[in-house]
Amino acid sequence: MIIKYSLIIPCYNEENNIDSLIKKSINLLEEEFFELILVNNGSKDKTLIKINSHLKNYTNIKCVDIKNNIGFGFGVFQGLKKAKGQIVGYTHADLQTDPNDFMKAIDIIKSKSLQEKNFFIKGLRHGR
Repeated sequence: MIIKYSLIIPCYNEENNIDSLIKKSINLLEEEFFELILVNNGSKDKTLIKINSHLKNYTNIKCVDIKNNIGFGFGVFQGLKKAKGQIVGYTHADLQTDPNDFMKAIDIIKSKSLQEKNFFIKGLRHGR
């Protein structure tokens, strides 16, 4: 199967948010050709255990485990190495942004007749 969309979410000490993150991502996980890459970004809590507990329920969740936190960008980069999607995005695990916004960006892409193969869409957090 060809993966069209990859969403990378670095997670640092997010054990209390993982279940909510998965619940908010249900619509994405039901999308055909979608993968969710959760990066345990050197967490010192039980984030990795929480991530692994969801792997058995969803075949399109992947886990990348980084032993030492080097920063958010490094977590994104390690997730990019595992991503197979033709369109790749990333967001934060702290639920300040809705992971479903990724599909909103995909809808924007689909609605436009983009002449270029390479493009960048950036979302903004409101109320911060």
